[in-house]
Amino acid sequence: MQKNLAGEVIGRFQKAGLRIQAAKVLRLTDALLAEHYSHLTDKPFFPEIVTFMKSAPVLALILTGECGGHGTRSPRADRQSQGGQGNYPR
Repeated sequence: MQKNLAGEVIGRFQKAGLRIQAAKVLRLTDALLAEHYSHLTDKPFFPEIVTFMKSAPVLALILTGECGGHGTRSPRADRQSQGGQGNYPR
């Protein structure tokens, strides 16, 4: 949200054939981050993750489509494994 790229990111999900079922802008809380990243709470870098994730609002999306929830991960992983930049489908 800080770099004003939400529209571009949403467009890439839509180009990948995914549909937005719901969207919500929110600020993450310590409790939510501790629950979501419970496997990392005992790691020394966890406080840094919390500080970063709380530094700006996030856009939470519920996406549906032929790929379902897994379609949001594969394009990012493929792109990064090919030396690309970014965390969302192209």
